[in-house]
Amino acid sequence: MLTRPFSVPKVWIPTKFTKLDAMSSDRCNLAGCENARASPLALKALKKIDPRWLTDHCESQDLTLRGKLAQLHGVAPEQVFLTSGAEAAIFYLFEMWVKGGAKNAGLLRPDYPAFEHFTLRNLMHTAWLKDAQYPFSCELETISGFVDEAQLQIFVISNPSAVTGIRKSHAEIEALVGSVPDTLFVVDEADTTDTESAARLTLTYPNLIVIRSFSKFYGLSGLRIGYIVTPEQYSKDFDRMINPAELTSVAIIAARAALDDIKFQRQTQGRVRRSLATIEDACKGTPYKIVPGSSCFASYIWADEGVEDPYLLLERNNVDIARGADFGLDRGGRMNLSDPDKVQIAADVIRQTAA
Repeated sequence: MLTRPFSVPKVWIPTKFTKLDAMSSDRCNLAGCENARASPLALKALKKIDPRWLTDHCESQDLTLRGKLAQLHGVAPEQVFLTSGAEAAIFYLFEMWVKGGAKNAGLLRPDYPAFEHFTLRNLMHTAWLKDAQYPFSCELETISGFVDEAQLQIFVISNPSAVTGIRKSHAEIEALVGSVPDTLFVVDEADTTDTESAARLTLTYPNLIVIRSFSKFYGLSGLRIGYIVTPEQYSKDFDRMINPAELTSVAIIAARAALDDIKFQRQTQGRVRRSLATIEDACKGTPYKIVPGSSCFASYIWADEGVEDPYLLLERNNVDIARGADFGLDRGGRMNLSDPDKVQIAADVIRQTAA
């Protein structure tokens, strides 16, 4: 009788998916972490698509797109690998390091909760560095000491934080990577709202891998395309490991166009800035507060004990945000900043409650 060798606990990802046949709703959904808009140049490219790209499959590791990304980040094209979203990138690197003997991984809490899926899937021991005190900005020295003391082989961190939006500088990332050279640091930059990246550090540090995505900044979340920037010494390993049919031709065509859509990128940055200013202004003079320093598609709204939990407050007023419990926090929630109109609804609720 055959039995399953092991079971992997389910890890809930705080993203609301839209059904293809769903009717429109008056409910304000801010729970998703993706861009609320799509690149016009990408849409234009898709409208002009040759029908054969729906039946044929091209080379997933598109040399043109890899070359553009390499130039953008100041690395060699051989260091860039395209994947089916940023999560596929994480999948591959865990597979590679576990096969190489890695057994211990470290994660932050709060951080992107799906990271745990990959440690569980690979039966790794997971060490947690927890910071439950507002504003949840784990200091560099604390992380470095934790990684070193636990003798971790892999440490994964989102930057900017997928929860709070706080972003560590490239100098801080370099100091962290250099402080524990025997640990592989995986820096997930999927939530960034610009092209600035720690990817160039992979030219110097063999223990750093950077992951980025086309889902947020470039507005292509439904097409599932992301990429890895790896030290060149691992290029052959990734080349052998990544599925040769990893991406659809349609995703590559859209990504090429979105990468060149500078106007859309600037518009996205403007929308996120306006949304952050709107919600910060609404919280002034109220018990509610936004974690300072957000540089992301989201911000985290918080309130101390004795005040209605902002997650429950907004839920009661038909405004959905991702609840803090999904990130390991007992209060508050993560608010999407990509749609200023919807953020305004949340701001109005906060003002009216505090009035």
